[in-house]
Amino acid sequence: MNARFVRGVDPMDSMKLGKFHERQLEKAKQELKGLFDTIQKKYGGKVRVYKSVSTLGTNIQATWIPPSAPYNYGIQFDKEDGEYYFTPYKWNKPGEPFANQFYGGRKSAREAANEMIAQWGGQQLISQWGETNEAINFERGVDPKTAMKIGKASNPMKIVTIEEEYWKGGRVQSNEDVKKADENTWMNSIDDPQEINYLFQNWEKTIDPFYGFWYEDPDDPGEYIWAHPSDLEGEFIEWLGNTYYIPKTNIFKRISDEITERLHFERGLEPKRAMKVGKHRNDLFNEIKSMPFLDAMKTFSELGSDNDRKILALASHMLQVPQEEVRIAMDKDRPVYNDSRLMDEYIARQWEYGKEDTLESGSMNFDLIGSSTGEIYVKDAKTDEFLYILGAIN
Repeated sequence: MNARFVRGVDPMDSMKLGKFHERQLEKAKQELKGLFDTIQKKYGGKVRVYKSVSTLGTNIQATWIPPSAPYNYGIQFDKEDGEYYFTPYKWNKPGEPFANQFYGGRKSAREAANEMIAQWGGQQLISQWGETNEAINFERGVDPKTAMKIGKASNPMKIVTIEEEYWKGGRVQSNEDVKKADENTWMNSIDDPQEINYLFQNWEKTIDPFYGFWYEDPDDPGEYIWAHPSDLEGEFIEWLGNTYYIPKTNIFKRISDEITERLHFERGLEPKRAMKVGKHRNDLFNEIKSMPFLDAMKTFSELGSDNDRKILALASHMLQVPQEEVRIAMDKDRPVYNDSRLMDEYIARQWEYGKEDTLESGSMNFDLIGSSTGEIYVKDAKTDEFLYILGAIN
């Protein structure tokens, strides 16, 4: 490819596309692994650095459990308002007074680590890098539970505590309650076994975002990991010797969309754009030549495989249109493939990274990379080769 590069910057980073977000996560993960190894050597305790994947997005979590303290500490690396930040935070251990405090985003991992140590009470600053050492070798793009091989029927997540969020007005029922409480909320454990059993057996009718779950760390019995309800969906769990399958719902996607909508309205975006309703006049597929992907799979022999059909289904979900409305970008009488001049031109346009999803199909993995201008770039995750571009028009 002939995309434009910036002198002195990693070529993939200079394009700020596709794997750019993934590369930022991976670089932050390696940097935090070195720092947290140093923290463990200097202060003791247990550390863990991993990629967290949920319906609310993907980020890097680095956690530290000090030798003796009522709190756990960590750093979250995430993207906010188009910028990347390292955010130190602390949260309570099971049975201790509730705390979930964040201490502001930092541009530097080391600065965030120093703040975390200061909040713990340490006086010495981090001054050296440790060797890379991760207790669990998470695979790129794989949910941590999958990497740990838990959440399956043969090895369910072992739930030990179920909590609900409260504020001074009672049990939190909505984001409006959180807003009224000025985020001054706390978690109370549920003690009634019948209530918990009913929750797990009637998940789709009962669950909301204001529950929390602690499950046992499979690699470190006696230590526990907090999970959002969305982290349990599609998994097998165990509670008091009983095994449950937690079905997938769309409630958390709706909550995420509501939060995104509120933020975008606050930033003054066009309401239709903020709500992701319909299409925006600047979407790429409103301006370029394209054809229905279903027709393309019948017309071009190189398309139409089972993988292409799976990609179509996932793209339809990402674009929120029926499969019949998903289109493929065309270069005259053939699709825009990796060797097409138009592929370079479209990549070189001004656009921002959007939602990304991954399709795992047998030995093949594909990245579907969303754009702020509506199109989806489909890549072979192993070779980093662009395959084609999908999108939709008004």
